[in-house]
Amino acid sequence: MISQVLELEIKDGKIVLNKAVARELSAWGGKLKGYLDGHHLVIVPGGETIDPRHPFISRYENVCGGEPVIVGTRVAVRAIVEYDRLYHNLERTLRAMPHLTREQIQDALGYYADHTAEIDGFITADEQAYDKGAQEK
Repeated sequence: MISQVLELEIKDGKIVLNKAVARELSAWGGKLKGYLDGHHLVIVPGGETIDPRHPFISRYENVCGGEPVIVGTRVAVRAIVEYDRLYHNLERTLRAMPHLTREQIQDALGYYADHTAEIDGFITADEQAYDKGAQEK
């Protein structure tokens, strides 16, 4: 994955990439999403859009078993919900997950509000897997 600052050029209203960058981004599956974080444009693999009301939430086949995650991360919506239940406070959740933005966390919680049964199913499965592993020790 690209880990350096990239300089992009805009021509005729389109972003122009050099061949190396285009090749790297193509390896992400050809579908990208971008969002502004302050004055920075963040481009991440697009994944599968699940619900257009929640642009920061996607599903990637090989990430977290296909659970809904925050775009471009391995942070499952389930994890954000569990932090919210633990802390009951957005600011504390932000401190626990400093690499995420307020908007990403709010979108994850909004996704949960709209898809409670789905996420609760992932939470239950995660708890059962933990209990099973603890019993095997």
